[in-house]
Amino acid sequence: MMIITSSLIKEFFFHGVEKEYCKRKAYEQYITGSIDVHSDAMDKGSFFETICIGGGVNGKTVDDLPRKKNGDKTIDQVRIEEQKMHFEIIAKNTNMVIIPNFNTQVTIQKHFPEEDIILQGTLDIFPVTVTTKKRGSLLSVVDLKLTSDIYADTRFSYNSWSEPGSLDNTQAYMYHELVRDIDPELNPHVIDIINKAGIKDYDLIDKHFFYYVFDYSPRLNKKSIEVFYDDIRRGELFESVRATRNLIVSNTNKDRWEEVTPSKYNCASCPLECAYRFTTESESKERDYDEIPGMDYEAV
Repeated sequence: MMIITSSLIKEFFFHGVEKEYCKRKAYEQYITGSIDVHSDAMDKGSFFETICIGGGVNGKTVDDLPRKKNGDKTIDQVRIEEQKMHFEIIAKNTNMVIIPNFNTQVTIQKHFPEEDIILQGTLDIFPVTVTTKKRGSLLSVVDLKLTSDIYADTRFSYNSWSEPGSLDNTQAYMYHELVRDIDPELNPHVIDIINKAGIKDYDLIDKHFFYYVFDYSPRLNKKSIEVFYDDIRRGELFESVRATRNLIVSNTNKDRWEEVTPSKYNCASCPLECAYRFTTESESKERDYDEIPGMDYEAV
């Protein structure tokens, strides 16, 4: 049985088009799970999740970030901690009830129509009710994101929070799919959470998905992005799932997992020892720089 996550899909595809990726890195990270790829940006994101909701995926916690030589916090950490306070205010003003280890980092699995595939995702906050200005209370999935600057020039990035229409929303579509028609045999813990939360007629309630995006720029921007789901987007998700399965099978049958593709993007956070690693000199600098009440809002 093959388990496919949105992260696995996005390792290979962007908007349904195959990306340049390193087969060896992908194999070690996603197929065997023998390496843990992380970066300073990932550690900051995990730190933000830890202080906001108690931890990250698989119980990972980051309680502190590297300090200055004199032991003081960096300006990035100070700003991230400020954003944590802003998140708490937003959660309170929108009547979100967040209980660490209850409705945080909730893993859900779902059988795909093809019998050899299981869809899987770990949702930051679910189930949670978000009170909006115009539509009242919405049963939602909320996914926390941290970035250096929401409105930075991201023309050469795979994510542009400033332009939601350009985002690859595979993760949002996957989470939309996972919270529909929940299989009690695969997910007894999720059914238990829904029952203990007092949510009645769950299957009849519309589900919503929000990215809550925060940055640690001097402006401390905050933005909610709602991603909708329909039959067309479901079809796009399913096509990406099948393409991912086919690519994995093809690489395995052709014995291509040892091939490497060195590039700045592929090698930046890769822990593997590799004679072909892409290297570049870089100067390390310390960064210095209403629908959802208290946040900018967009929908796609």
